[in-house]
Amino acid sequence: MPPGSGGLLFLPYLNGERTPHLNPNISGAFLGLNLGSDCARMSRAVMEGVTYALYQCLELCEGMGLHSDVLIASGGGARSSVWRQIQADVFGLPLKMARQEEQACLGGCICAAVGCGAYKNAAQACAGMVRYYDWLVEPNEANHRRYGQYYQLFKETYTSCADVLERVTKMGREEME
Repeated sequence: MPPGSGGLLFLPYLNGERTPHLNPNISGAFLGLNLGSDCARMSRAVMEGVTYALYQCLELCEGMGLHSDVLIASGGGARSSVWRQIQADVFGLPLKMARQEEQACLGGCICAAVGCGAYKNAAQACAGMVRYYDWLVEPNEANHRRYGQYYQLFKETYTSCADVLERVTKMGREEME
């Protein structure tokens, strides 16, 4: 399936949004639904929408002077080769996958290892404790360009639809009370 899920866009605000938009009252949505919107297209649109939201976070980091030349994937979603490729293509960066799925736990172990003196600093602890698979997922440049167009629509959609999505959320909450 080509990038953009055939014109289907997913806004992944199923529990509000925290980054980059601090808005706990917004709801998610599919845009571009039509009779051809089957489960495969909708599933891919979900992966793309979540990835666009992650890309917004990277843009925030870059605005603070933090840059990355590689993505690191872990956890359940990273098991999907399709999603890994989507991420590499959207970000335009190679992606490597950590062998440890529970990165939050590993982060705690890294902090503890530095704290107890087993390593001098976090960089050394990471070098000694984090393991990756030997392969990289390389971005497809044509897909990256196409995703760039969809990403612009994704960002514009939040701006133009936030008020309506907030009102829908509010009405739904009132009905459930």
